[in-house]
Order: sequence, then structure tokens, then C-alpha cells
Amino acid sequence: MKKDTKRILEEAYRLYYQRIFCFLYEILRSKEDALEVAQETFLAFFQTYLKKPISKETQRQWLYLVAKNKALNVLRHSKYASQTPPAEKREEPTPEQITIERQTSEQIKTQVAHVMGLLSEREAMLIRLHMHELSYSEIAEVMGLSSASISKTLRRAKAAFRRIYENEYNRSTL
Repeated sequence: MKKDTKRILEEAYRLYYQRIFCFLYEILRSKEDALEVAQETFLAFFQTYLKKPISKETQRQWLYLVAKNKALNVLRHSKYASQTPPAEKREEPTPEQITIERQTSEQIKTQVAHVMGLLSEREAMLIRLHMHELSYSEIAEVMGLSSASISKTLRRAKAAFRRIYENEYNRSTL
């Protein structure tokens, strides 16, 4: 492998691995599954890059597209695909360690995860990609939609989130 190719692959891994892992964890709700799929995603990226280099401008959207598809395959093939995978169990901190702000933050995270589970797969994916700061054109590429439709489709997904959140928790959105 050429030094330049090795440097480019290492840079892509350094830049995007943590983001891809977090994105996958949000979808799969399992650290082990997210780690495995992230590894598979980067392996596919490396193999593809060695055959035909992927331009620096499209690497991020390529990685998100492959990660999304691999995560959806895991969910489809899981015997629990019809259920929302459980979040990892966490030890409860002692009352002295927890502040009101932290309690509120955890409660909101739980509520957001619950509402994301109630959205359609497409709506949840659009919101996740947007939260990961992908551009509209990158989201369009990952989702297989036209760039022109992303703004409207994302606005509808956010409205659906807001509506469900308000109905579930009987209050205004965040």
C-alpha cells in the first residue's frame, strides 16, 4: 500500500470513526452491535478505496450511507427487529453525585430516544443524519432522495417528532 493511500485511509478513520459509531449506536442501541457495524463499515471503505479511491468530498456521505444500510440489515435480520432494542443498563449514581440538571438531561435523553423509536424509520434516520451535521446534499445521497426534497422532508420529520413529543409528554418540545 502506498504511503499516501495509507495516510488518506488513516485520516478518514480518525475523522469519521467516532461519528459513525455514535450514529450506529443511536440506531442499534447496542454498543457491541455499533462497534461491529462500524468496523464492517470501515473495512468496506478501505476495500473499496483500494479498488477505486473515493474522493475526499464524498467520503463522509459514503460512510454514512454504508453504515445506515449495514445497521438496517442488522435490525432486519435480528430476531428482535419488531421491538425497540433495549438501552444498555447503567448503574444509578448516588443521590450525592447527581444534580437536578443531570437528572433533567437524562430524562430528556430517554424521552428523545423513546420518541425517535415512535417515528417512522425514514423520519428517524433523517433526523439522526441532520443531528450528525450532514449537509442536505449528503443526507439526500444517503437517503436516496433528491436534494430539493430534503428541506421539506426534514421539516416534516421534525414536525412529526414535535407532535409525538408533545402528545407523549404533554408539554412543548425542547
